[in-house]
Amino acid sequence: MTAQSGTARPRQPPAVIGRHFGWLNELGYRVVESSKGWVVSATYGKGKVLVRPSYEERDDYVDVSIARRQALELGEEPFWAQVPLHELLRHRAASDADWERVVAINQAEAPLDTRFQDAADLLRTYAIDLLDGQGLGSLDEIIASRPARGVPGLDFPVEESWASSAEGLWFATDSELPRI
Repeated sequence: MTAQSGTARPRQPPAVIGRHFGWLNELGYRVVESSKGWVVSATYGKGKVLVRPSYEERDDYVDVSIARRQALELGEEPFWAQVPLHELLRHRAASDADWERVVAINQAEAPLDTRFQDAADLLRTYAIDLLDGQGLGSLDEIIASRPARGVPGLDFPVEESWASSAEGLWFATDSELPRI
C-alpha cells in the first residue's frame, strides 16, 4: 500500500518472467495474487483462465501451467487444477521436436532466461486458443484422465519431480517415504 493514497500497488512479476511472458499483457492478462510456494513465479489471470510461469529452485525446474478458475460466485477461492505445458503438448499431439524442447527447457545447463523463453514460445504456439478462452474443455479432459484419488509418486507412478493429483493439489514426488 502506498502511504499517501492507501491503495494497494499492483504486484509485478519477477523480471525474468516479465521479459518472456509480457506478451500475455497484450492479450488482456494481468498479474494476480497467488500462493508464494514458488521461488520465482507469477500468476497471470484473465476471465476464467489462469497462467502460471514458475521456477522451483530446489529442482532447478521451470514450469508453465494453465488452469480454469473455479466459480467465484460460489464463494470459492481461485482453484488450481493445473495443466502443465508438457501435458498440454502431449494432449495436443505436438511434434517430437516440440516435445524435445520441453525436455530441454529443464536441462540444468540452459540458462534460466533461455528456458523461460522456450516455454513462452511453446505456450504461444500451442495454447493461443486456450489463452483466448476457447476450447477450455481440453483442460478438463486432461484433468479427468488423471487418477481420481491418491498421492502422485506414492499411490500411482509419475516421472516428474512434482506432479498434480486430479484434485489439483501438487506433491513432491521424490519422497523417500515408504509406499503404503
